[in-house]
Amino acid sequence: MQKIELKNLSKSYGRNEVLSNLNLTLEGNRIYGIIGENGTGKSTLLRLISGLARPSRGSVTVNGQTTAEGRRNQVAYLSDQEMLDKFSTLAYQIKFHENMIPGFQTNRVYEMLDMIKLPVDGKIKNLSKGHRNLFNLVLTLANPAPILIMDEPLSGIDTNKKEDLMQLLSSFTLDEERLILFATHEYDEIEFLIDGLIVIKGTNVAYFTEDLEEMRIEQGKTIQQIFKEVTQ
Repeated sequence: MQKIELKNLSKSYGRNEVLSNLNLTLEGNRIYGIIGENGTGKSTLLRLISGLARPSRGSVTVNGQTTAEGRRNQVAYLSDQEMLDKFSTLAYQIKFHENMIPGFQTNRVYEMLDMIKLPVDGKIKNLSKGHRNLFNLVLTLANPAPILIMDEPLSGIDTNKKEDLMQLLSSFTLDEERLILFATHEYDEIEFLIDGLIVIKGTNVAYFTEDLEEMRIEQGKTIQQIFKEVTQ
């Protein structure tokens, strides 16, 4: 079973404290969403978990791994920044990832690209921003790492494509026993996708539930309503 543990986790840049004394445990083959206002440290938290940033204080443990290198080996990370060579083709990038990542699921990439109608012989520079983001997401999903960490994965993607992607995310957690954690500002889009919800306010976790459906049944609140209540 996948597991992420944060203990007294803090991160500062100079005198600016971005995250303060976070204590949180995420586990199971579940999808967790992180929401919060801009500048509340959502991206920083994802980078800390992924082994791409060092804590100022406290610890991050991912599937028993406490070092940055150990955490990186457990995680497939999707940045909110475009990282691919725009002058290469999709086919080249697929082959590149296949050569660089042991166990990369090339067949699933082609299945997903066929579903969303992206031609592999086209160049990345000719894709719209939404389609480039979509392709990046497909490459991340094909990484066999047990934990997927994604920063704004739905950004710029057409509504009709988002529905396909959300079905993919759900199937990946169920079929392959993965844990998915992502930050987003599109609350309405993830209402019935995520299992657990994390709301960050200021420098700390202001709200957490690992069973959003149960909370919805008991309290009848949407994610948007929870966010407004917590951040007021």
